Amino acid sequence: MVIDEKRFTELYRQYWGYVLTLCRRAINNSDDAEDLALMVFARKWRVIHRYDPERATFKTWLTKNTINAIREYLRGRRDEQISLDDETNATVLIDENRDLQTIRNAALRACLLKLPSDERLVLLVHDLLEFTWEEIEMQTEYTVSQARTLRERARKKMRACLGSQEITVND
Repeated sequence: MVIDEKRFTELYRQYWGYVLTLCRRAINNSDDAEDLALMVFARKWRVIHRYDPERATFKTWLTKNTINAIREYLRGRRDEQISLDDETNATVLIDENRDLQTIRNAALRACLLKLPSDERLVLLVHDLLEFTWEEIEMQTEYTVSQARTLRERARKKMRACLGSQEITVND
């Protein structure tokens, strides 16, 4: 199947909101999420000739590539260790450019950023984006068992980081 520029523009309009929502939920920074969503579409345009509709729907192909882009973004942030004891970093987290409204949200974000990227990805995709285990397996390189293990490790680390604050559990 050949997708020309006109058809790709239609697909862009159809799926822009979906890709942007995935990015915003995983990153929690509107500017970075928008940049990442644009990058996803720019990359897909360059490799659109590789898309095979017999292997997957366009939405599935785009979702997998969006998750991979989010993973790359999160890996790039892996070394960012944010300490709430550091007043400067706490101020940055609560900055008006962020969607963080409370100190609790800032603490949650700081703890998420401390997680290894694979654990953070699975936790966000399963618990926030509400992907099923089977969808996670289809969209990532992790088996259902591996994804469950990564999510449980992430939750344990989040509980330790947040102290007595509870984490919502979605199974």
